[in-house]
Amino acid sequence: ISPEDVERIEILKGAAAAALYGSRANNGVIQIFTKRGSSGEPRISLSAEGSQSETPGQYELNMAPVSVYTDSVYVDKTLPVGSPVERFDVQDDVFRTATGTRSQLSIAGGTDATQYYLSAGWDNQEGIVRGSDYDRNSFRANLTQRVNDRLEVTARGNFVRSLTKQSPEGEQGYGVISSVQFTPTTANQYFDEATGRYRYNPILGPSIFTVIENIKAEDNVTRFIGGFELSYRPLPSVTVRYLAGLDDYRLESTLFQPPLSMSSTYTGRAQNPVRFSRQFNNDIVGTHVGNF
Repeated sequence: ISPEDVERIEILKGAAAAALYGSRANNGVIQIFTKRGSSGEPRISLSAEGSQSETPGQYELNMAPVSVYTDSVYVDKTLPVGSPVERFDVQDDVFRTATGTRSQLSIAGGTDATQYYLSAGWDNQEGIVRGSDYDRNSFRANLTQRVNDRLEVTARGNFVRSLTKQSPEGEQGYGVISSVQFTPTTANQYFDEATGRYRYNPILGPSIFTVIENIKAEDNVTRFIGGFELSYRPLPSVTVRYLAGLDDYRLESTLFQPPLSMSSTYTGRAQNPVRFSRQFNNDIVGTHVGNF
């Protein structure tokens, strides 16, 4: 739920929660109320904000101009200690000052009988590590129709689609941060014009730049949360509410490691698991105010 769509949040405990949700509310209930329309001329609201984020510092790496024992183990065991070496600090090419934008547009209005609230949000955030990003689009609609003095009908829906471009780390046996931490600075991981690809990492396999640019790790989420509410007052002191809700969720994950990315004999790998869930609930609640 976009924060701009939230009208208020209420916490219910004890008898107040049990009266609405029965035994399911033994531990209390948190109610999130989204904005609704009201009678009057259409009211349009637009908000936008930008952000920047960056790492507070970089790792202190060994940039000594001569070889030491740990370097000779990974690069050249015959290299005498103290020999001149070239070192590479890749951090300026890995980390960045990330920017983000967030925008929200809404319109609300209606008549005494019909009220509506429509909104759309766009969220784009770059990651501090190059190659990691987050994009989110959301759309919400709330519609309330007063049929007569006793009957009111409300329909609401919220559709969200997000794409997370992740930076593989650790669990794959390689990663961007782990490459910065564990790769000797004498290892050149930059692009090799002779082979037409990035040089391999002597410790983890793929070059850190191959991980950033060529290995794909994404989560694509599509979710719809909607509901229908009918409120009927057969008597001035009695209200009967029927509520129905749907939560439809789909997560599609993608992991793609192209051929030759891990080694000169690597043939590639692709995974595309999909997780799907659909939950439906409905409730009928009767409320009486006054004495029986």
